[in-house]
Amino acid sequence: MKEFVAQWNSGFEIIIVSDGSTDNTVEMINQSTFFSELQDHQQLLIIDLPINTGKGGALKAGVINATGDFILTLDADISTHPLQLLRWESVLKGFNNNEVLIGARTHEQSVLTEKPHRKYIGYVFNLLVRLFTGVRFRDSQCGFKLYPAHIARNLFEQLDEHGWVHDVELLMRARMQKITVREMPVEWIVKEGSKIRVIRDSIIMLLTLIRLSIKVRLFSFHPHEK
Repeated sequence: MKEFVAQWNSGFEIIIVSDGSTDNTVEMINQSTFFSELQDHQQLLIIDLPINTGKGGALKAGVINATGDFILTLDADISTHPLQLLRWESVLKGFNNNEVLIGARTHEQSVLTEKPHRKYIGYVFNLLVRLFTGVRFRDSQCGFKLYPAHIARNLFEQLDEHGWVHDVELLMRARMQKITVREMPVEWIVKEGSKIRVIRDSIIMLLTLIRLSIKVRLFSFHPHEK
């Protein structure tokens, strides 16, 4: 994160959401000289949720409280470094206020360092996403996504799924509203200590995906790809 602060040449704010954490996350952040300096310059906001709401719920809290023109969501382990934005900005010659950019680990230009079994599980899950929902992006689950703020607030305010499958619902809603979504390459590195438990979380994601697909049909929520 220090590298991002040093190299990013525009205004920014960092929002850290503690999702009902019991591991003293907030206390450790408050004791950090680096984060204290950001707080002094009003560039850091810490949201300490009293109970665990799930990844989608935590991101929703952050998005609602964000004040910038664009909102980047990323995982706490920073598997993709926020400086990836500089590469995206260089390739695209700036960011479009009406376009969502999502990291795709399956992009031909992506650089990955990950455990093989996680890659295969990702492929299987993405196949199930396509089968059940019709969302045809190659990687719906990469946490590195850049939204224009007005689009982010609109999508997250409607969000029902607060668990791991929230990404799928967001993409479904984006397609239903004809919001342009572009997949972008990322450099993605699995970090030791990740809280993702592959077997357990894969089963939860599958069951939630089935429930989401049923809800889609019941409410005639039929996104399509161009």
